[in-house]
Amino acid sequence: MDNNNEFQLTLKECERILAHLSGLVIVDDEGVIRYMSEDLRKTFANIDGEDISRQVIGRNIREIYPASKLIDFLEAENTDEIAIYLGRSSINIARMKALYEGKERVGAIDFDLFSTAEEVDHFFNKLENLTEEGMLDFSDRVNLITSGSTQKLKHMKYSISDIIGTSPSIIELKRNLVRMSESDSTVLIEAETGCGKELVAHSIHNLSTRMKYPLVEINCAAIPETLFESELFGYEEGSFTGARQGGKAGKLELAEKGTLFLDEVDQLPIHIQPKLLRVLQEKEFSRIGGKTKKMDVRIVAASNKNLAALVREGKFREDLYYRLNIMRLTIPPLRERKEDIPLFVEKSIREMNSVLDKKVEGVSPQVMKFFYHYNWPGNVRELKNLIERAMNLCVGKQIEADDLGDFISESLYVDFKDTLLSETNPLEAARELAEREVITKALNLCGGNKQKTAELLKISRATLYNKLAYMKKDV
Repeated sequence: MDNNNEFQLTLKECERILAHLSGLVIVDDEGVIRYMSEDLRKTFANIDGEDISRQVIGRNIREIYPASKLIDFLEAENTDEIAIYLGRSSINIARMKALYEGKERVGAIDFDLFSTAEEVDHFFNKLENLTEEGMLDFSDRVNLITSGSTQKLKHMKYSISDIIGTSPSIIELKRNLVRMSESDSTVLIEAETGCGKELVAHSIHNLSTRMKYPLVEINCAAIPETLFESELFGYEEGSFTGARQGGKAGKLELAEKGTLFLDEVDQLPIHIQPKLLRVLQEKEFSRIGGKTKKMDVRIVAASNKNLAALVREGKFREDLYYRLNIMRLTIPPLRERKEDIPLFVEKSIREMNSVLDKKVEGVSPQVMKFFYHYNWPGNVRELKNLIERAMNLCVGKQIEADDLGDFISESLYVDFKDTLLSETNPLEAARELAEREVITKALNLCGGNKQKTAELLKISRATLYNKLAYMKKDV
């Protein structure tokens, strides 16, 4: 090592200094992590739902934390930048700087200037004091953090930390979600039932600068068609028989400066669709019986149906679809990201242990195998409900197959094809096909163990051997 009289710090002293820099991460020019502070590892673990504290060095920041603004910093080849991270009950203001070796950029560094909303608020107070003393003029320049808004942060229902999963599709979803939260454009969330559309909508709002203002929800399928207009737009006193004295503010009005979440937007009444289109185009609305007024509301819509298909069928306005589909997020179904199942199982068990006052530690390997082979038509919601049901039946330290109730018979269910009706004896053919399919599935679920397969099918091992022999003979 070259002698350098200007640098006298020991390795121990360098480590001590790095340990005292909050939120510090150092990456090379490709985004591979070279150093990460302990507090940041814990923060990222909470966000991604994964314990990454053991091993982060050598992994790419895009994999560890796809929401990191350091990713865009690297891709844009910036040299110096301030980043603001808004999260659940928190705000971080970080400094990002490029690292150079000569004229070549070799990496970047990201560290916190402020780690909490209280620290930011304290900084603003100091600026205000300097303004009052005539040394600066920072009055009314920054109003993002106030004691009132930090109080509201504590009442968030969901945030990005509640989106569980490490599969590539979920990492991509989180990355897109964070980028969309920085815009005011309309977002359309498309996903099957039970995938967590509400969770994603809340995350978009709570990561945006609108987070300190209301997030107002409407389930378009739950409001009677005759009441929808007054629920959405509100009404003035005397505008119709039975109108409340003083009138009533609608959901749009209540969401001013915040976000309006239209869940199941495919169920939006047809006579309301042109009125919502006008709201999106003109950024204005009127109460029933009232005057037109401007509004500042971001619209996030969600549907478990394909809106483009509904447009082709004439069941949804084409022009409204295009106004809603400015930015689109698709939540992958659970069957397409089965590697995330263990994380959901672990989280659900942890939550139900608290609710039911139990100490269940996990599921048996056989149960996990069932979970991997099942297609989960009800997605994450179905899995959580199944875990709750199994936890109520479970008496040991792990959930066994017997605790799943009728789930096993459902997972072995066979879909029959219409071609069976062309058989000479369709009922007999269906019975044989069903038996063959169920036995094959059961063998796969039990890893080929015939004793366990017989127990699962509730038949003797001799009967199973006879049926297997018949299946071989029939091939």
